[in-house]
Amino acid sequence: MKEQLKNLWNLQKLDNKIQEIEKEKERIPKEIENAKKIIAEKEKKLSEKKEELEKVKKRDARLDIDIAEVQDKIKKYKRQLLQVKTNEEYISITNEIKHEEERISLMEEERLKLMENMDNLSKEIKNAEKELEEAKKAFEKKKEELNRKLKEIEDKLKSKKEERQKLSSKIDKKVLNRYERIRAIRNGIGIANVNKGYCSGCHAVVPPQIINEVRKGEKLIICQQCGRILFWEE
Repeated sequence: MKEQLKNLWNLQKLDNKIQEIEKEKERIPKEIENAKKIIAEKEKKLSEKKEELEKVKKRDARLDIDIAEVQDKIKKYKRQLLQVKTNEEYISITNEIKHEEERISLMEEERLKLMENMDNLSKEIKNAEKELEEAKKAFEKKKEELNRKLKEIEDKLKSKKEERQKLSSKIDKKVLNRYERIRAIRNGIGIANVNKGYCSGCHAVVPPQIINEVRKGEKLIICQQCGRILFWEE
């Protein structure tokens, strides 16, 4: 039984290592997804800037049409001035011309602001495109490195599982099954060593007479607190 317990203890160490490798393996896809999110955020930012620029361009085009329409209206009023017969009509049309000219002045001011905005947005889009391109290159490089790392982890995991299979074959099936059942309900720890009078699994005090039994290694001794198999590591 002592040899069985020793193999079981080594199996636990191996299982701990396998668990670590599996956790490391799980992190790789998450890292790739996080890197993808950075790309998606930059793509969204670029798309928003382009949409904003299109809106500004449409507004500029609309103002161009509006200014032309108002200019035609002013020409029409000026032709009417040549046909007025009373002073009141003249003043009324003159006021209309003045009003329309003020409208043109406001629209032209808006167009100047729009042009400045378009210029700034074009620069921002150019910078965003550059950032996106650099981010994509960095992503591809990181993805390649992570996939290489993933392959190494999978090879290591395969090797450890093969090692586990060989070691498991040396352990009595009843003992192994009991170990597996305990592992399933105790966070992957089925066997714990006695360290300075305590169970390393739950830190409960192990009575001296139980410690003596554990040291002998003649039978399976179970921790009265956590139910794990106890082992004495020389």
